[in-house]
Amino acid sequence: AHLADELSRLEFEPDTCRAFELVVRDGRSPDEAAESLGLSIKSVYNAKHRVLKRIRELSAEFESQV
Repeated sequence: AHLADELSRLEFEPDTCRAFELVVRDGRSPDEAAESLGLSIKSVYNAKHRVLKRIRELSAEFESQV
């Protein structure tokens, strides 16, 4: 998942990647991430969803090529 993680970083705005990192990697709550980044809580949830979806897509593509 590390490769997919890095590839997805290229396809998203920095705030989207940072929100994802804070919530998924760092274990922060969406409320904390939103406050820290100056985003709405909904934006943090949306960022997490978009990045996870793209990671799943990239993983599936990678698996089909191996």
